[in-house]
Amino acid sequence: MPYAPPAATVEPACPWCAAAIDEAAKFCGQCGRPAKVSFGRHAPPRAQPRQHHGVPTFALPPRPVPYPESANIPQELARCEILLWRERIFLVIHWLVYISLNLGGLALAVQCYSGFIGDVLTKLCMAGTPLMFINTSALLCFLPIKGARREIFRLKNRLAYLRFKHEYDHLLV
Repeated sequence: MPYAPPAATVEPACPWCAAAIDEAAKFCGQCGRPAKVSFGRHAPPRAQPRQHHGVPTFALPPRPVPYPESANIPQELARCEILLWRERIFLVIHWLVYISLNLGGLALAVQCYSGFIGDVLTKLCMAGTPLMFINTSALLCFLPIKGARREIFRLKNRLAYLRFKHEYDHLLV
């Protein structure tokens, strides 16, 4: 029997870009399109010459997108400064209300104690009523005080972030 050289193996090519494809691959490594396409009655497209690129065209790195709010940072900074001053004014007002209610309740309790004629136990009962009800109702001022302090903390953090972004935005992109 005469010797026959082994048949040359033909590597399949991509129907889109004519790049060599592994037989088990489902997609082309160069263009990313399906390797085996059924065209039905239509003929496959003509093979294009193979292009040698460092990175496949379907896997290009994303370009940095400029943030649209970078132009609005000075307005946002001004708005946060105004909100911070407003919250500080609210905090001072609520502290003044709390202190004035406590002092008013204490003054009323002292007036009830000193103005009532009777024994000490009756005077204490008369003084305890405004002291207890007015001063405990003044404790309700702690709720808006705590809310204003929390909002001031949040606004300070937002201002620090906006200042950082305004200064170093060109490095973050």
